[in-house]
Amino acid sequence: MSGRWRYSISGGLDEWSGGRTAGSIGGSLERRLARDRLSIVGEGETWTTHGTVPSFSSAAVRGGWTPSPVIAGWSYAAGGGIQRVSEAAPLGLWPGAGEGHARTELLRAHPMLDDGIVDISGASAFGRTLAYANGEAQRWFDRAWPARFGVAAFADVARATRGFDGRDLPTQIDVGAGLRVRVPGMKRVLRADVAHGIRDGATAFTIGWVY
Repeated sequence: MSGRWRYSISGGLDEWSGGRTAGSIGGSLERRLARDRLSIVGEGETWTTHGTVPSFSSAAVRGGWTPSPVIAGWSYAAGGGIQRVSEAAPLGLWPGAGEGHARTELLRAHPMLDDGIVDISGASAFGRTLAYANGEAQRWFDRAWPARFGVAAFADVARATRGFDGRDLPTQIDVGAGLRVRVPGMKRVLRADVAHGIRDGATAFTIGWVY
């Protein structure tokens, strides 16, 4: 629409387990501010099934502050949002927060994956509704190495409701620190983090990419 507004419209056909076939239509609207650093996005999608199988839908609102691609000094990032799917939505559409592999939202002391499978026991933030927020401060070292290195301190907050057994999960607050590596020629930053859960004492070491 312009340099500050972007919209998208999508459609598709999905086949889910149990022989469930659904046609989908969705859309999103994004607003960019502060020289492209601040983004606000709203999106939704609905799937229409046939027969007695109920239809389902998803919706999300999120915002974030993207740091400048600094190679020295301080840099800051923050984000948050709410995601929700309807009661009949398949597990593959459920939102969650964890180490950033199964879902992009972060809750780094509570990995979502257990031996490569999403943990539905209640130890991770996984449900039909997810509210989350993250904040991070990075300090980059001014050294003439091929790769740039930095350290970071962060806090992740997430709460999932309407979980696998229908119950609401408690709010988790994770804090921690980590190493950041900016590889030449790549926009992504490699992260290695150690996080600790304030509420339940959970601790985890995770590795992933920061986009």
